[in-house]
Amino acid sequence: MNVASFEIHLAGEGGGPLPSGFDEAAARMASIDRLDLEPDGFFVWMIDAASNRQLSGMLYDDGRRLQYVHLRGNCLWDDLQQLLLQIVDHDAAFCITRLPDGQLQDLQTFKSETWPPRDQTSGTSAP
Repeated sequence: MNVASFEIHLAGEGGGPLPSGFDEAAARMASIDRLDLEPDGFFVWMIDAASNRQLSGMLYDDGRRLQYVHLRGNCLWDDLQQLLLQIVDHDAAFCITRLPDGQLQDLQTFKSETWPPRDQTSGTSAP
C-alpha cells in the first residue's frame, strides 16, 4: 500500500479562489462515508483507522466562493483524488502549495513527488 503524508493548500488557478462555493462543496462532501464536516469548514475523514489513513482540513470561503482549502493527509492517492473530486469539479483548474516550504505545484507533479511509482521507492527497475 502506497500511503503518503502531506500538508497542502489547494487554491484556484493562479492562486485565486476555487470555482466552488462552500455550500456546494459541503453538499458533495456529505456523500463520503466517515467524513465529518463542521459548519465552520473543519473536516476529518477517517478513511481506515487500521492503516491510519485519514484526511483533515479546513474550507475557507468569502461567502461566495472557496478561497482555498488547507489539507493534511496520510492516505493513498485514490483517497485524495476522491476528496478533491467532491471539493472541485473534475475539470476545474487549481494549484497546490506544499507546506511548509510554499512550493507551488500542479496536480501531476504533486502526485508523482508524493506517491512515486513503487519501482522508484524500492530502488528496483520496472520490468
